[in-house]
Amino acid sequence: MLLVWLDAKSGGDVQTAQVWRAGRNPAKLGAMLSQDLLDILVCPACRNPLRYSETAQTLTCTACRRVYPIQDDIPILLVERATIEGA
Repeated sequence: MLLVWLDAKSGGDVQTAQVWRAGRNPAKLGAMLSQDLLDILVCPACRNPLRYSETAQTLTCTACRRVYPIQDDIPILLVERATIEGA
């Protein structure tokens, strides 16, 4: 989340600050999915939980091993776009 405000003491200059949950690195904020979102996402093919890989920017099904890409911080949960892990 990006907050923007006017600072009256500095003549109205726009000030910005990154806001993040405790324990999260603000430098990686744009590349992370929120834990709230991860908690509700499931594989569209088999409805099992997904495992998030921040480095690969993917979501992998823990059951059917489908790997869904994440593009511009948006999970692409289309079965036809998924690959099979290890195939």
